[in-house]
Amino acid sequence: LQQWALAETMHENLREAQRVYHLLLAKDPGNPSAWLGLAAVTSRIPDPPDCRQALEHLLALQPGNAEARQHLVELNKNYPPGQ
Repeated sequence: LQQWALAETMHENLREAQRVYHLLLAKDPGNPSAWLGLAAVTSRIPDPPDCRQALEHLLALQPGNAEARQHLVELNKNYPPGQ
């Protein structure tokens, strides 16, 4: 599934990539690279709520992930939660 999601992303089929990442994460919610992939795709769509959720899950798995933390700060600045 991860290869499929990556292929869809490379072909700019971002909504399909998003759907496939959700399928993958339903089967393997502890997969940090899938959460990162979902965050990347949803930031490009853009789908701020889904991106935020992906980054929060990634940070729960990898609290020291500075790249994910910075991306979440930027996301919250551009799309404040609850708006």
